[in-house]
Amino acid sequence: MFALSVKPRFSRDLRKLLGEQPHLASEVRAVLALLSENPRDPKLRSHKATDSEGRVIFSAEVTGDLRILWDYGEPGVIELLRIGGHSGAKKVYR
Repeated sequence: MFALSVKPRFSRDLRKLLGEQPHLASEVRAVLALLSENPRDPKLRSHKATDSEGRVIFSAEVTGDLRILWDYGEPGVIELLRIGGHSGAKKVYR
């Protein structure tokens, strides 16, 4: 099991997202629970991605277009970096 470390940008993104689309809260919670249990679970469709700054990180799918960007931190810790769209104006990675 992994501990989840929430970065400030993730918190801001999540507040904004749930303010606009509160119905996504349960889906986000379910993905975070699964991510903390097993970040390689096939249901997450986790894969390597490149963030807007060019760093290699990981992406997990919440819905068709919604992704959680994360990376491994200290041993046993997953850092939650961003949450947002996979494409369009609100995309969070390249």
